[in-house]
Amino acid sequence: MTTDPLTGLLTLESFLQELRGRRAGGVVYIDIVGLVFSNFVLGPNATDQLLVETGNLLVAHCPKGLVARAVSDEFVAFTEKMENATLLAEIFATAFDRQLAQRRARVLTGTSEAGVIHAPARVLTLSMGTAALENHESLEAALQAADSSRCPRETAR
Repeated sequence: MTTDPLTGLLTLESFLQELRGRRAGGVVYIDIVGLVFSNFVLGPNATDQLLVETGNLLVAHCPKGLVARAVSDEFVAFTEKMENATLLAEIFATAFDRQLAQRRARVLTGTSEAGVIHAPARVLTLSMGTAALENHESLEAALQAADSSRCPRETAR
């Protein structure tokens, strides 16, 4: 199994190999919208830290499933049951909002890393979609359906 060098999560290829042959379960496709702007304003180190924290947060909320970094600012997760995928998406979105709020609070109280401003955290949003494996002929098709069904979500401000 190959892991992403930044986050330590599975790569998408390893995720697909690990789940090969599965016919039931749910997948969640998550995109962090606005990360390019964040990278431009905060720099790559702060953006990398956000990606690592996001991956850790997703793993923490998906203890019995698999999580991978698909590409750049996109993550995928698998759960044994479709209803768990939907619930994971909702719970993860709330936790992500909380993480951003804590990050802003650290900036505003002066306990954040030097030079980081809070404005980019306000423009970060999640775009998420889910799909049931049993409704698709392959895992790849289910992931594509989840990606295609992604809806932008406003994060808490």
